[in-house]
Amino acid sequence: MLSVTIKPLISTEWLHNHLHDEDVRVIDASWHMPSSERNGLKEWNKEAISGAMFFDIEAVSDTHSDYPHMLPSAKVFAEALTTLGIENHHHIIVYDGAGLFSAARLWWMLRHFGHEKISVLDGGLPAWKAMSYKTEQGAAPRPSANPYKIENNHRNLFVSKEDVSKAIEEGSHSIFDARGAARFHGTAAEPRVGMRSGHMRGAVNIPYTTLLNDNGTMKPQQELETLFPDTQQQPIITSCGSGITACILSLALEMIGKDSQVYDGSWAEWGRSDDVEVVTT
Repeated sequence: MLSVTIKPLISTEWLHNHLHDEDVRVIDASWHMPSSERNGLKEWNKEAISGAMFFDIEAVSDTHSDYPHMLPSAKVFAEALTTLGIENHHHIIVYDGAGLFSAARLWWMLRHFGHEKISVLDGGLPAWKAMSYKTEQGAAPRPSANPYKIENNHRNLFVSKEDVSKAIEEGSHSIFDARGAARFHGTAAEPRVGMRSGHMRGAVNIPYTTLLNDNGTMKPQQELETLFPDTQQQPIITSCGSGITACILSLALEMIGKDSQVYDGSWAEWGRSDDVEVVTT
């Protein structure tokens, strides 16, 4: 067993030194916006951190939802982890090919379903390659003889549109939106068809890119603390376009000791809903 403190973010140096530890499992959770013309699975097949398996955020989702990559059921999630050979005691290191993007989503999902030992690789594959560490083709899954188990007391880290609507009406939560400023203020069209432009009443815009250094790593804790407004101890909800980059905000909040919940549907749902308010001021 590992005898180290599990941190939300770990460095490339740490992973390089612990890559072959018995309990460590590495997962590439790359997902890219359709407009990027990048494919995480294809890239992983060509180049990955040694031993890394691939987790398909789009496939392991609620496939009956009208919205992209929504949270799957506990059963579907557990089956996906079992197929990858993940067991409850493993220390999972998640990374992506963008630096720090979709890896935060899988980190958040694992935490929601109660996994204790989970970290994100700071800077992802680009940071790993910048250190000239070895890469190879993606590793084949290693199905486990011990099925992954999700306990009934998993954390409630995702919220629904109804939860967000209630929070806005009651003024009970701080809501942070990870989208870019132009989308937040409604001066740029949304990338998905059929969505209104703007933001939720009372939401605060914190583009996820402002939390990252130029090389895709997370800014230091002291700097992160200055980027989030004082919540006056209110609970926090994070949102974005479709529930991916909101998790980066939640990761940064975790780094500065603040809890949060992610609005899973985010703007993909809110912007298409006629029964909720959208503002542009």
